[in-house]
Amino acid sequence: MTVNTRNISLVRRLYEEALNQARYVEVVDEVVAGDVVTHNASGEDSAHREHVTNTMRALHTAFSDLVFTIDDMIEQGDRIAVRWHMTGRHTGPFAGRPPSGRIVTQCAIVIVIYRIADHKVVEVWPLTDRFGLVQQLGDAPLSPHAAASDGKESTASPVVAL
Repeated sequence: MTVNTRNISLVRRLYEEALNQARYVEVVDEVVAGDVVTHNASGEDSAHREHVTNTMRALHTAFSDLVFTIDDMIEQGDRIAVRWHMTGRHTGPFAGRPPSGRIVTQCAIVIVIYRIADHKVVEVWPLTDRFGLVQQLGDAPLSPHAAASDGKESTASPVVAL
């Protein structure tokens, strides 16, 4: 197996095994470095594997019938870019919202870049459409720039890390 094929297979396991089979504790421990750095759109980076595991656990708690489908995987050097979409039924709390029972799909502006070193994921850059996902739950404004809590229009980006 070439290095490129190995790296793609490693990242594919995060979706097919960790997320789709809910084996995130086992798989993340195998393929993600303990000091992995996740570069979040909010600017608040995390530097530990537990962040990855906790994110996957939170998704499984919030959404039953969770299925991630890889649409594209692109490899360049030590980085793998993944474009995916996700479907699930909102049956648990998510982003401060109670379960709605709605079936949701997250797609379009969804890409995650992984950097691989020594057969482990060592950096992650997630860029997901969380606003679009929360909007499907039924209580988000129609525009990501709708009035903020102070009554002024928000200038925050609608695209944030999930």
